[in-house]
Amino acid sequence: MPITTLPALDRTSPTFRSDVDMFFGSQLPAFATEANALETNVNDNKIAAALSAAAAATSATTATSKADAALTSANNAELSKTGAYTARDDALAAQAAANLALDSFDDRYLGAKAVAPTLDNDGNALLIGAIYFDTVIGSGTWCAWNGSSWVTAPAANASAIINTPAGNIAATTVQTAINELDTEKAKAGANTDITSLGGLTSSVKAANGSFHKADPTTVAFTKLTAGTAKIKAGTVVDVNGTIVSFASDAAITMPTLTAGTDYAIYACTDGSIRADASFSSPSGYTTANSRRIGGFHYAPGGNAAAQAGGDTTPAINAYSFWDLKFKPTCPDPRGMTLVANGFWTDIYLTGVDHYINGTSKYNVAIADGQSPPKIPALFGGNGSTAYSTFNWFEAGEVSRSHGKRLPTYDEFCALAYGTTEAASAGTDPVSTILRAAYTSKWGVMLATGNLWQWGAEFGGGAAAATWTANTGGRGLTYQMASAATFGGHWGDTTNSGSRCSFWFLSPSSSGATVSSRCACDHLILE
Repeated sequence: MPITTLPALDRTSPTFRSDVDMFFGSQLPAFATEANALETNVNDNKIAAALSAAAAATSATTATSKADAALTSANNAELSKTGAYTARDDALAAQAAANLALDSFDDRYLGAKAVAPTLDNDGNALLIGAIYFDTVIGSGTWCAWNGSSWVTAPAANASAIINTPAGNIAATTVQTAINELDTEKAKAGANTDITSLGGLTSSVKAANGSFHKADPTTVAFTKLTAGTAKIKAGTVVDVNGTIVSFASDAAITMPTLTAGTDYAIYACTDGSIRADASFSSPSGYTTANSRRIGGFHYAPGGNAAAQAGGDTTPAINAYSFWDLKFKPTCPDPRGMTLVANGFWTDIYLTGVDHYINGTSKYNVAIADGQSPPKIPALFGGNGSTAYSTFNWFEAGEVSRSHGKRLPTYDEFCALAYGTTEAASAGTDPVSTILRAAYTSKWGVMLATGNLWQWGAEFGGGAAAATWTANTGGRGLTYQMASAATFGGHWGDTTNSGSRCSFWFLSPSSSGATVSSRCACDHLILE
């Protein structure tokens, strides 16, 4: 606002006061206008200042957030760095452990030598139980250090050397060392592949009676045609001290195959691989020059290709192949098939004479409430006395006596997949025969529509709310649920099928239309 200069006034004049009033009166509008302008400018400056302050606050918040994010990223980077160091240290420790395991193993197996060693491979004193293969003595001899001298034995008795008190090394020790080495190698990524150590693998496995596959997660055999099969490349077998190695796929020598028969597969010291119905040794061989390493079932008909059953052409069931490290958990793998790589089940319904035949055999009398099975010895049987009924409890005893169990509902649905659905056979099969329409994808015979099969589970309506004597004198049950049966029977028409279930029978029930089928878990050893 410009400064207004007062005119010259005579303060002694009588009109001084009026002159002043006149001056300011004439200037008042100008003062007012200039004051209003000044106020407007001040207000505008206040608003601008407020907006600037808000913008500054927003910028400050953004800057704080970015700073926090940057700090978080820095912390994450530090954690990642720490994790990398830890992983590196773990790898180095694992590699050191692998090297230690290898060194420990190398101190015990000294390899093939023409002269008896006086020190181990590192130049240290010999350990009791150390072994080497003498290439000079006879046609080759295993020797073990007993603390003062080398004990010798024929090469054919290499496994015996390992187990002798003089040898003082358990049969599992060598394999344990191999397993530990392979484990540590996998952890550390170390270049200590046991198969690359010269003659180590074959010699060690000979001493331990080992069976090795290139892929331990699959069975060692492959079906080629209905009646032929092969052993896979990379399979190595110790046959009583002789190493039989299959560098490439090799055809299995087959006998004349008979429908409904289980066959064992043998590796022989002459380098052959052959099948035989005998589970002791193949024809023309003995237990000294052959070793049973697996088997299969030659079925009376082929497996289902869809959901309409199988056929009547005898064939190897590709899902029935088993070997020493890929098999059912039960002691006897005969008559079983692998369902969906998850569990094994009997190909046939339980037979009356399971004592003699096992629980799964072709063309034998089926156990049911009308023809009950023999009582297992483990549950008080004598080999000839049969149950008077065949209820849920008894079916469970039969299956458990063979190291097996009754299937669950979901397992039954899987094992019966491929059967002809919503159909029944029309007549009692009586025996474990082939009815191709009721064969499943996995080769399970009479899977549905022939006889109900006891299941492992209970459900459905409960019994009366009272104690009931329904266990054959082995205690009472209170409000017990029904035991499940699966699959339907020969007179159930369209009710039968792979998902058919009947949750009505008391576990103490027994009838001519109810049998059983056993199952067990899947075992893979490495």
